[in-house]
Amino acid sequence: MNHDLKLRLAHAFDKSFEQVPDTERSVKENLLVIRLGGQRFGLRCSEISAVIREPKITALPGGLSSLLGLLGHQGRLVPVLCLAHWLELTSLDGPKWLALVQVPDGTQLSLAFEPGIEHLWVDPQDFVQETHAGGISGFLNQATPLPIISVPSIIDRLSQMSSDGATT
Repeated sequence: MNHDLKLRLAHAFDKSFEQVPDTERSVKENLLVIRLGGQRFGLRCSEISAVIREPKITALPGGLSSLLGLLGHQGRLVPVLCLAHWLELTSLDGPKWLALVQVPDGTQLSLAFEPGIEHLWVDPQDFVQETHAGGISGFLNQATPLPIISVPSIIDRLSQMSSDGATT
């Protein structure tokens, strides 16, 4: 490599540190696309702390009908909620995967879903915000709209049900 080219490359490299990145264009939303009742749904990866495949779940008697049981994870007992049942869908293959989420009080909750996951990086401008019952916060505007599940709204609804003494 000649000396002149080395100097130009070194200068361009140094100048690149002076430039402010265009955060408007570079910010993307990280989505985990899951299946529930044969349909695709999105979960924001920022709301998930781990994904577990084919976990061992211990069933519990009574309680919420969408509560599958408990999962032992890192020395803690974590309740497992069937997302298909929570959203009033029929689970085709049965839940085989879990998304572990943090609850504001420091505990954890796991959300069970069917096999078949994808990962998407999307522009936040492609989201249409709408509030729906059961935890859908809107959808990703694609050829086939992708409903987005709001983990915080599920946690809020569970907390409310718990304080009301609900068992459904």
